[in-house]
Amino acid sequence: MSQGPHTNSSTRDMLNTADPNAIRIVYRAPISEKYLNFLTCIGICSPCSCIYCKRKEIFQSTYVQVHENRLEYNYPGLSDNMCANIATCCKVRDVVTVWYFDNAMTGNVGRASFCQPICTHNTCFPTCCDMCGEAVVVYKRDICKRICCGGHIMIPNLENADALVDQIKGAAKAKPTSSMSKD
Repeated sequence: MSQGPHTNSSTRDMLNTADPNAIRIVYRAPISEKYLNFLTCIGICSPCSCIYCKRKEIFQSTYVQVHENRLEYNYPGLSDNMCANIATCCKVRDVVTVWYFDNAMTGNVGRASFCQPICTHNTCFPTCCDMCGEAVVVYKRDICKRICCGGHIMIPNLENADALVDQIKGAAKAKPTSSMSKD
């Protein structure tokens, strides 16, 4: 049998898991109830968007999880072709994103706050003073690439950003880093 991700023996260490048949979830970050309030306000202000009617489904489908080898999150939205097709009109569409810990993007992580982490999100108040919950910024180590190449992602609407930061750092340290890309 050949080596590879299908046999849990990939040369990319980050793809191998402790159990070859499962990926362990280390932490599930609580999504802030403030996000549901935000969806309610957006839905009321945009009555033709279907957001108000689907706000609970969107909220219930939103998650941020730290797995043993990656960060995964889902911030669902509504179908792009609103009312172009009766079958897909106002359907909640999952938008799942995965970042493995050997990706240069996961090199640093911090709570988003007033101008922090520096040179990442280019805004003084990235969470509007936590009106919709707290946020975490995951960013590249190289400051030039952060500024010039959009080297960051923001994970918003969290109940406790500091707990997520700790969990990401802990899980990333626990995995082998022999294939960690330098950026």
